[in-house]
Amino acid sequence: MQRLRKELGDLLVFGEFCDTLGVDFSGSGNTRCSVHRDPKTAKRAAVAVNFDAEPREVVIRSFERNGAGPVRVYRPFAKAVESRLPVTLVIPAERFVVVVEA
Repeated sequence: MQRLRKELGDLLVFGEFCDTLGVDFSGSGNTRCSVHRDPKTAKRAAVAVNFDAEPREVVIRSFERNGAGPVRVYRPFAKAVESRLPVTLVIPAERFVVVVEA
């Protein structure tokens, strides 16, 4: 968690909270997604959370005006991974992932 706060603090902590606006998200079970935007760079991050007691699949199809761009996927206790939209992820029970526009 501390690593993610340090790397993504400007975006997630000090950035603009956009609620669920600007992302095309779908998820099974008890999953949710919120969007944050960095006012300096305009890059967005989607924070997808799995509140269930078992793993769940989520899909982030696009950010508004960005349907096929590069993204970085951040998970607790793992290195960030490069990917492209749309991205399909399995989130472990009671965990989250952060997908950031690259």
